[in-house]
Amino acid sequence: MPRPVFRSFSNGTLRLDSSESATKIKEDNKQKPTQILHCLPPDQVKKNAIVAVKAKGADLTNELEVLGEHIVQFGAYRGQSFLWLLENCLGYVTWLCHSLQNDAPSNAPISVNKHTFKKYAETFVEVKGSLARKKQKDQETAAAQATHTTGPTPALGFVVSGRMTAEKFLSKAAKDGQRKFQPSIPIRQPKMPLSSGVPPVFWTEEKTKTQDQKKTKPPFTKTKSTSPKEPSLSSSLDDDVLCKVAEQVEKDILAIILYKDKITF
Repeated sequence: MPRPVFRSFSNGTLRLDSSESATKIKEDNKQKPTQILHCLPPDQVKKNAIVAVKAKGADLTNELEVLGEHIVQFGAYRGQSFLWLLENCLGYVTWLCHSLQNDAPSNAPISVNKHTFKKYAETFVEVKGSLARKKQKDQETAAAQATHTTGPTPALGFVVSGRMTAEKFLSKAAKDGQRKFQPSIPIRQPKMPLSSGVPPVFWTEEKTKTQDQKKTKPPFTKTKSTSPKEPSLSSSLDDDVLCKVAEQVEKDILAIILYKDKITF
């Protein structure tokens, strides 16, 4: 069975970094205009792989041999074979296979290409081991973050190390708790001059009831007089009537004056 040659250090540990060749190809792909990039159909990718296997004189009946010659249709290393990617970018391969675990395959050409690569890569023990180590590392990181979030405070560590007394720690914890659970809504206080020297008193339930009673007390209303209002002369008489009254008054005054004159004579 054809196997990729994985890069490793002198102690046998697999290398996850990209090779110099991979770094160069990645930079070259960045320079290519995106409008000319397109994903080939799966059938076309497979036909091209068969042609490549024939050119090498390899076994066409070997599925892994054919899959190894499939060309990557996506990402920073597009245009390279599956076999080449495993030999030059094991770290990228590990990341890609891990990210595809929660990705549902579809009939889209790029999705078929990605999941075909995942199937090919996970055939090898080296890739499976790298995936297992990544999963374990992710779990340890998540556990460490959870412990850091819910774990003991730094002040408690000072107590354990002897840098802080237990009494001081309890006092600090009480103050921190007070500050943490301090109500965000301000408590209403009665208005009083600051110079009075009297400490502010919080509203009690009794005082609140008294205030409510004062608010609900009906306001004083002045009773209206029941005596009928006398109509004014100007409002009850019109202009003609006033003129007649004035003429009659003049006649009466003139008659009185004449009467006085007769008595005198």
